[in-house]
Amino acid sequence: MASFTGSMKLKICEAVDLRPTDCATRLQMSVAKAVQLIDPYISIDLDDIHIYRTSTKPKTLKPIWNEDFHLEVHNGQTIGLTVFHDAAIPPDEFVANCFLSFDDIKDQKSRDMWIDLEPTGKIHIIIQLYNAESTEEPPKERVFKEKEGLLNRRRGAMRRRVHQINGHKFMSTLFRQPTFCSLCRDFIWGLWKQGYQCQVCTCVVHKRCHSQVVTKCPGSKQVQNDEVVSGQRFSINGLQC
Repeated sequence: MASFTGSMKLKICEAVDLRPTDCATRLQMSVAKAVQLIDPYISIDLDDIHIYRTSTKPKTLKPIWNEDFHLEVHNGQTIGLTVFHDAAIPPDEFVANCFLSFDDIKDQKSRDMWIDLEPTGKIHIIIQLYNAESTEEPPKERVFKEKEGLLNRRRGAMRRRVHQINGHKFMSTLFRQPTFCSLCRDFIWGLWKQGYQCQVCTCVVHKRCHSQVVTKCPGSKQVQNDEVVSGQRFSINGLQC
């Protein structure tokens, strides 16, 4: 995979068709699931390293941010965008995510695109790249920054890594009742986060077992669209946001 070195301006415009995962709503009544809103924000990662996050938009499944971020990239390969629900009590709940390779975007200087999220939803972003050898300077605009105080104190709780295996979205989880691994069938135990749970289908495995999972997540878009001819994962807009 090719890498990119230079400056990147990323604009997070909006997201649509978000919804809580089955894992987040598994204990709720069916009526409550249909009307549940979330308080979404987006965590921005560069090659699995957390860089920024957007503000939180309360009580919505169609958040609008229009927030700008400026990143200095050195041999970057992928951009990760993860939508979380800003929970009153940590940990924040996974909603959806996507990854975008610099191979997909670096051939053109500016890209205005809608990207499919997994397991549901779409996100609208605008990316501008400025190579390290380019003489053109990126525009000097105000960049959204995290506020000091409570947000920064909760930062550790928000940085939950998503491990993707065959469409599963595994995250480390603390189980409060006896639980068995779906792969090796052994008991999962420990005083802290003992195992991984898929945030889409609720599959539970040991940390040591998650990389060996061969079954596809039944809630992923890839499984849902197996009989549909696949097209581009994102679409390019003709107009700027």
